[in-house]
Amino acid sequence: MLIEIDPTVDFACKLLLGNPEYPDITIHFLNAILRLPSPIVSVEIVNPIVWKEFEADKLSILDILAIDNADRRLNVEVQRTKPASLAQRLAYYSATQLVDQIGEGDSYRKLRPSIGICILNSIHFSQFAEYHSEFRLRTRSGLELTNCLEIHLLELPKYSPLEDNVKIADPRDQWMYFFRRAEGSTVQELLDRLPDPVFKRAVGVLEMISRTPDQRRHYDARLKWELDAKFTESPSVDRRRVAPQIEDRT
Repeated sequence: MLIEIDPTVDFACKLLLGNPEYPDITIHFLNAILRLPSPIVSVEIVNPIVWKEFEADKLSILDILAIDNADRRLNVEVQRTKPASLAQRLAYYSATQLVDQIGEGDSYRKLRPSIGICILNSIHFSQFAEYHSEFRLRTRSGLELTNCLEIHLLELPKYSPLEDNVKIADPRDQWMYFFRRAEGSTVQELLDRLPDPVFKRAVGVLEMISRTPDQRRHYDARLKWELDAKFTESPSVDRRRVAPQIEDRT
């Protein structure tokens, strides 16, 4: 049976990486992308989907906001098309997570790193072949000012999978393959390429969306809204932060 859910749709990505019921999936993803000196061992999802509120709220935010065991602030978002002023937006949201940590009179020592990750299903830096870009506050020679701000950009179209039937060992490559190839693959095909047990649970999340009527309805509505938004919205509208009116198909 083919997987019918595309994990790059923000609703699916939210249930995949921003679900308190599956912290191991979130932790594996974060460790794969960030490759920190000390791996993340726990996360708190700050903004999980609250279904009752989500049904009524047309302005639901589908980013994933989390705090890890080192008190770092983490923001994960997915973009299926390249929005206007992408670089400025990423910098703004990461800076906001930094500024929001302290109030008037608080010590700057309280600040913990703010890390943003954007999964982009288009190409932003066509002049570079690497699919992963990391941005921090450094001099041109590489001297780091602070680790307080960090942004990671994953350009999915740049990822070229290994030949068929070869298991993918690198965790970061595993996630790139998952986001690019999950939809349209069979469960077995996907798990044959992605040996880490976490992907069995990740596939289970996509299957859950597909077979749960309310979740499938939300997923389909997001796809419809994305298509409509391409033709009806002004470029000045921040589409990432506006959710669709969910239509009842019963």
